[in-house]
Amino acid sequence: RNDTRDVQATTAECIRAFEAGADMMRISVPDHASVKGLRQIKLKLKQSGFLQPLIADIHYHPELALRAARIAGKIRINPGNFGSAQTREPDESACHHPASWKETLHQNLRPLTDICKEHDTAIRIGINYGSLPLYILKQHGQSNEAMVETGIEYLKILESLGFFKTIISLKTSSPKSMVMACRMMASRMLTESMSYPMHIGVTEAGIGISGRVKSALGILSLLHSGIGDTIRVSLTETPEKEIEFAKRLKALAAMENKQSHELAGLSGTTLTIHSEASETDNLIADAVNQYVQFGEKEMVREIIIDAPQVLEQNVALETAVQLTQAAGIYACETEFISCPACARVSMDMEQITKEVKKRLSGRPGLKIAIMGCMVNGPGEMADADYGLICTRSGLLHLYKGKQRLKKKLAQKAAIKLLEQLVEDPVADI
Repeated sequence: RNDTRDVQATTAECIRAFEAGADMMRISVPDHASVKGLRQIKLKLKQSGFLQPLIADIHYHPELALRAARIAGKIRINPGNFGSAQTREPDESACHHPASWKETLHQNLRPLTDICKEHDTAIRIGINYGSLPLYILKQHGQSNEAMVETGIEYLKILESLGFFKTIISLKTSSPKSMVMACRMMASRMLTESMSYPMHIGVTEAGIGISGRVKSALGILSLLHSGIGDTIRVSLTETPEKEIEFAKRLKALAAMENKQSHELAGLSGTTLTIHSEASETDNLIADAVNQYVQFGEKEMVREIIIDAPQVLEQNVALETAVQLTQAAGIYACETEFISCPACARVSMDMEQITKEVKKRLSGRPGLKIAIMGCMVNGPGEMADADYGLICTRSGLLHLYKGKQRLKKKLAQKAAIKLLEQLVEDPVADI
């Protein structure tokens, strides 16, 4: 959540996350000053007795990865980092000559793999809808197939460079889509005689109960299938809260939850989940875990959660509503997509998301995105009805679908216009 250039604040944030149980910490590296900050953060953590690996998250410039690879234990890149202009620009030659794109990528990745091999640094290929090669988009559209094909191409190119210390991740804001993509990737790697660790999580899951339900549904579905080596709960909240919930999911996936089959029961098309959990996060994790393991999900048309130990019964009701929606049974609430804060974000994402949810909840079928930056924002929110994207200057762009309607709005004005647009989609704003 902190600017990487603020070494003291970022170091303190890392320590809180490690003390909460994080095995590693991802730190944004958006500029050259952040590389210097990363080195200082690593030193301060070591001096404080924290030796957990740091992951450098590269967003804009490939040369930053070359510098950060000498410091971090892992580099996270996405397909937009190392491709040429052909990757994203509407150049028809890239569509008809993918070999040219692959050769360019091969050349651009070689310096990074050389440094990573020298310093024993791993590479994670982080793939999402926001950054995919143009020729693959032309073939498959913005789809799970496109993400899988992109991942396979990157793995093959890295192998051709003699690099094998690779982790792969395919993320979307939809649990169902993310699970399908990861299962497709695992199957495809088997076909290609590849065996690479997979990092899993639902990206931009959001905040509160809805964010936790989506994260749990995606992560637990994969872990119970034997897929997933590292996990990330992506909430628009502090990192330690993400870690605390991730630990609950890890614990549930690691145990034989035989009670699930006794506690969840189907009557007609209504699934009743009984939980003795008394705390909100435990209830959410337990309820989703029971749903994931239930063997007749295709029959379910309604979910009821019975949680006698939870004092606030609206928590059980809200969990049931959000699980019904996240599982794709039917839309019963506004769907919010919001990303966690990082060094690219200049605004309080948690506060903005809470305000938007307060104003625009209760509209089933409506999808609203609140994105932290322009790196993957437009691509990741492409299927949302409306959206806000933060700028580096602390202002907001307003979108209707893929169309940007207003630029550089103050927060109060942006949320007000968003609300007006939802109330009257044809209004001239």
